[in-house]
Amino acid sequence: MLTSTLSQSNWNSYIHQQKPLWNAAALFYTIGGYYGGIFLLSTQAIGLNALGIFLVTHALVLSAYLAHEFMHGTLFSSIKTNHRWGALMQWLHGTSYARFQDLAQGHIDHHMKGVDLYLFDRIAFINRLPAPLKRLIAALEWLYFPALFFIRQAAGVGLIYQNGTSAAKIRVIAVLLLRIAMFAALGWFSLKGLLLYSLAYVGAVQIIAIMDCLQHTYELHSYDAVIPKKSLAYEQSHTFSTPISRRYPWLNLLLLNFSYHNAHHAAMKCPWYSLPQLDAAITQQQDIYHISLLQVLINYHRFRVQRLFDENEGHISFDAQGNLNVDRFYGVMGGTSLLLA
Repeated sequence: MLTSTLSQSNWNSYIHQQKPLWNAAALFYTIGGYYGGIFLLSTQAIGLNALGIFLVTHALVLSAYLAHEFMHGTLFSSIKTNHRWGALMQWLHGTSYARFQDLAQGHIDHHMKGVDLYLFDRIAFINRLPAPLKRLIAALEWLYFPALFFIRQAAGVGLIYQNGTSAAKIRVIAVLLLRIAMFAALGWFSLKGLLLYSLAYVGAVQIIAIMDCLQHTYELHSYDAVIPKKSLAYEQSHTFSTPISRRYPWLNLLLLNFSYHNAHHAAMKCPWYSLPQLDAAITQQQDIYHISLLQVLINYHRFRVQRLFDENEGHISFDAQGNLNVDRFYGVMGGTSLLLA
């Protein structure tokens, strides 16, 4: 499929393209937006508070997508340098309970094995819950509060502590205490700032969940499962691109081009700024399944409760002309996502 239509030399032209100023701008904006935004959340002016919510939300989202880039080593040539910066992005969005290299390996396994991997089995967990708790979680998700996300992330941290080495246990405790202390300090300095930060955090969770939920129809497996490697044809046929806009591609920079997901899976070492060009090159030679942002939003909204309980993630089909029919595509919850913890 893709291997027969796009030459290796063309792959390399996208993989090795370097734009250090673009990387520097993304890092500067993300770090500056995060800490500058937190300051604005604590001011008295409502207009500055609103700007702070936007900056913190956007910075949290970008820190997750930059961490993803560091997982693939696309910003620096040194693995250690990518890991150090990846760890910094972890700290911003709160996944420092696990080592960055462990999270990176889990994500690379998603690429290499062509499956979605999980630590926490949400379906088994929900099925064991009493009916009132199921209804409570469903009601919160209906109201766009990501209750299951927080449960899943807390369970993930608990599993890291339970199954980890002594060093891993110490790391979990140290990070947890430090983050509690920092949020307590923010609350002491400005309770409003802490509450608005919580709002921005939930907003970031929702944005990443929306962009992630329709990008794959992969099988779900636990991390310790034995999984045969899938073919590139399988990988591409079960991957979907969800651009913010194809007419105005610059808008996709708001999410570091993460929505060009077929291109990313075709060449996972391709840096974020080259993905639109790679997407265009692949599209000229084979079908890439693009799902519009409007359709993504419709499906995310329509199936926000059903998605909790559906193990098969809905289904997707094609008509005789090969056009997508996504009417019953529930999408994933978690899976390969880079959701914050």
